[in-house]
Amino acid sequence: MKVSLIGLNNCGKTSICSVAFGQKNAEDTQSLNPTIFYEVRHYPFLGFQIGIFDFGGQEDHRKEYLEKPELFAGTDILIPIVDLHDPKNFENAKKYFKEILDIFNQSNKKPKIFLLLHKCDTKNYQKELIDANIRQARNIFLDLFVEFDFNFIFTSIFE
Repeated sequence: MKVSLIGLNNCGKTSICSVAFGQKNAEDTQSLNPTIFYEVRHYPFLGFQIGIFDFGGQEDHRKEYLEKPELFAGTDILIPIVDLHDPKNFENAKKYFKEILDIFNQSNKKPKIFLLLHKCDTKNYQKELIDANIRQARNIFLDLFVEFDFNFIFTSIFE
């Protein structure tokens, strides 16, 4: 099974993967380096072998992915990740996600999509700001995925 994690730089893709599969605790993710291009990690999970494709979010890498749509071939689950602590980049994230969805639409492939509205915790962030950012993110992102089998989840590596 191929799972592709996408999002802008510093939205938490590698941290989520590291905490979810027990490699690190949340506090240890502060020392992670940015992903260069993409990294693939394989994990056994409930009798399946899952390949997690962690796509680096720096702008130059994102442009490269769009020029090589074959990188997304075989994706069973697409996980776009939005950093709720970075609302000034919501529109940039939406544009990038739209471009990735266009790749799937052109190939007539429709992976299951789980949009993660990430960093919903209030550790080092005011609850009022998180609540406002959640409202803004829902308005910006939820309509983007209606043509897909889609769900959204609020996530935090600290909770």
